[in-house]
Amino acid sequence: MNGFEKFEAKRRQYLQPPSGESELIGYPLTYPLGQQRPGLANGNLYAPYFFQNGGPWTSGGLGGPWTSGGRGEVGASGGAPVGSLAARTVAAGQPLRVIHVTTCAAQGGIEQWLQSLIKFADPARLKFVRCVVTSDYVDPHIAKSYRVPLEVGGRDSVVRACRDCDVLLVSDSAGIVEFAHEIKPPLCVMVAHGDGHWTRTRLEGMRPAVNHVVAVSDLVKKVVCHGFPTTVIHNGVDAGRLAASMGRDAARAKFGFQKDDFVLGWVGRFSEEKNPAAVIDAIERLPPNFKVLMVGFGYLRAELMDLANERIPGRFAFVRRDEYLGDVYGAMDAFCLTSFSEGFGLVLVEAMLSGLPIVSTPVGLVHDVVVDRVNGLVVDGEPDSIRDAVLRLQQHSTWREGLAHEAHRWADQHGHASKMAQGYTDLLWSLWDQRAAKSHKSAAGR
Repeated sequence: MNGFEKFEAKRRQYLQPPSGESELIGYPLTYPLGQQRPGLANGNLYAPYFFQNGGPWTSGGLGGPWTSGGRGEVGASGGAPVGSLAARTVAAGQPLRVIHVTTCAAQGGIEQWLQSLIKFADPARLKFVRCVVTSDYVDPHIAKSYRVPLEVGGRDSVVRACRDCDVLLVSDSAGIVEFAHEIKPPLCVMVAHGDGHWTRTRLEGMRPAVNHVVAVSDLVKKVVCHGFPTTVIHNGVDAGRLAASMGRDAARAKFGFQKDDFVLGWVGRFSEEKNPAAVIDAIERLPPNFKVLMVGFGYLRAELMDLANERIPGRFAFVRRDEYLGDVYGAMDAFCLTSFSEGFGLVLVEAMLSGLPIVSTPVGLVHDVVVDRVNGLVVDGEPDSIRDAVLRLQQHSTWREGLAHEAHRWADQHGHASKMAQGYTDLLWSLWDQRAAKSHKSAAGR
C-alpha cells in the first residue's frame, strides 16, 4: 500500500460514523452539550446563551431583542407544515429576506463563512434578518460578529423563521431534522460544508424540506450531495482578516524565529481529523533550522505542545490569533495542511492570498484547484512525505516563489469573500425566480 492509499484509508476511517460520536455538531465531541470543557473558565468560549423560559436575548446592540423558541415545544402550527409557496412574494426592488439556521455559533470555518457572507452580500438584494442557533454552544464574540440578531431556540424558533423569511439557509440541520418534514419555508437551501458521513446524514434528514444544496467544493458535491440538485460555490476569504500589525522580521522575532530559519506554518483546530501531529513529526526529520508555527485552538493543544517539547524542543511556537492574521502568515516560509477530512479548507486560501507556497493532503479545495508542483505540493499526510516536500521548497527558492505566485493568482481571482457572496446572491435569486415562475404557472392552470 503506497502513501496515498494509506491516506485514503485513514480518510475513510474519519468519514465513517465512529462509535459514541455526537451527532449534534458533526465531529466527535469529548464533552456533552452544556458541560464546561476543562481549561475554560466560566464566561469563556461556549458560554450558554439559551433561555429555557423564553427570556429576551439581544446580540450586542446590533439588533432588537429576540426570544428563545422554547426548545422542544410545539408551536402555534400544532405540527402542521408552515410557510406557503404560493402566497409568498417579494415586491419589486426589495431584497430577499434570509434567515440562517445552524447548530452552534463557535469559532470555526462555518462561522467565518457566515460572517463573510453577511458582510459582503449586497443588502439591496439579500437581507439577513437573523440567525437561529439550535443548541447552547454560542460564543458571544462570534454572535456579535454576525452583525444581525441571533436567536437560540428549537422547533418554535425554526417555525417562526419559516414564516419570517423568503429563504431559509441551513448550515447544520442537526437541531431540526426531527421535524424537517413539518416545515415548508418558501425556499430552503442547505449548505454542505463537510465531506463526511455527518453532512450526508444531515442532508438526508432535510430531504422533505430542502429545495437546493450548495456544496463548498466539487469534492463535497461528489461524495455527499448525490441525489440533490446542487451548485458548487467556493468559500471566500475576507482579506481584512489578513491585515498585519508588524513587519515580517518583527513577527518572526516575536514568535522566536531567526532570520535563517525556514518556518513551516499550520493553522486550524487541534483535533484528530486535522492530523496536526504529522507536522511536528515532519519537522523532527528535518535539520535544526526548520521550525514550525502552530496557530489554532482545540482539545489536543496541550498534548501537541508536550509532543513538540519532546520531539522538537526550541523549534516551535504555538499561538492563538483571532485578528491580524497577517502577522502569523507573514512569519511563515511555507504553509502545510495535513487534514484527513476537509470540506473546503479556508486556511488554504488565506495562505495563498498571503503569498505562501502550500503543502497539503488531497482534501477539499486541493482536490478542486491544486495541480501538484504547479500551484502547490500534494502529499499523503505521512511525516516523510511532508518532510520531502518542505525540504524541496527550502532548497529551490525560485521554484518555491513560482508555486506561491500561481497559488496567489488563483486565490486573488476566485478566493475573495465578495465573489462568494455574489455567487450566493445570484443563486438564491435564480432559485426564487424559478419558484415564482412555477407558482404562477400552477395558479394559471387552476
